[in-house]
Amino acid sequence: MDRAESAERVHATDIGSPPILPTAQFPENSRAPAVAFLQATFRQGIAEPILDATWWPAPGARFYTAEVSYDARTVGNDDASWIKIYEGTENKFSQVVDRADLRLRVQATAERSGARSFVDVDAPTIVIAPGTVDPSSLDQGLAESALVANPERS
Repeated sequence: MDRAESAERVHATDIGSPPILPTAQFPENSRAPAVAFLQATFRQGIAEPILDATWWPAPGARFYTAEVSYDARTVGNDDASWIKIYEGTENKFSQVVDRADLRLRVQATAERSGARSFVDVDAPTIVIAPGTVDPSSLDQGLAESALVANPERS
């Protein structure tokens, strides 16, 4: 078989149309929308970790709720402690959180709350640039906290 005949056999095969890609929620249920393609990463502010999260908009969602857990990886989702860090209409948020491994869960709500989506995020490495924190500001802060703790000293 020569090259022309070989190429014709390969390209003459009809395998049909490519499959249709699924939508963000399959099957769609706008009464209890589901969050899909949840992604989260850490970035650094000046010296604090900021969690950035985004997901595909859920059809029919009126608002979203996001919570973090610092113990879900070890005890499981059902036994974990959850802290609400976002509630709003946008399909993204940025929030200062503790510098620790965490699990984020996001839920969309319409008439009913949809299923939760989860993603694990590893603790970031925070690098504080020289001169970011001035020792004199620490002295003043300590003095002020001592006055609040012992008002008779003022």
